[in-house]
Amino acid sequence: IMDDFLKMYKGRISHVHLHDNMGKKDEHLPLGKGNVDWKRVIDSLSNYKGRFVTEVNCVDEGVESLAFLKSL
Repeated sequence: IMDDFLKMYKGRISHVHLHDNMGKKDEHLPLGKGNVDWKRVIDSLSNYKGRFVTEVNCVDEGVESLAFLKSL
């Protein structure tokens, strides 16, 4: 689904909200703590120049998510 969405709307996306989950509900886990294939997501958005917003529960989880993204 994500691949199709990005093919259709990639040029129109102005900001992206990021959070992880286990696929059951909207958990807002830190990146890398759920089952999202973040390497695939980031590769799909490689030329994206807009904003990324992490949707997590506290500042520490935001810092953890940023470190995870940098490790990819």
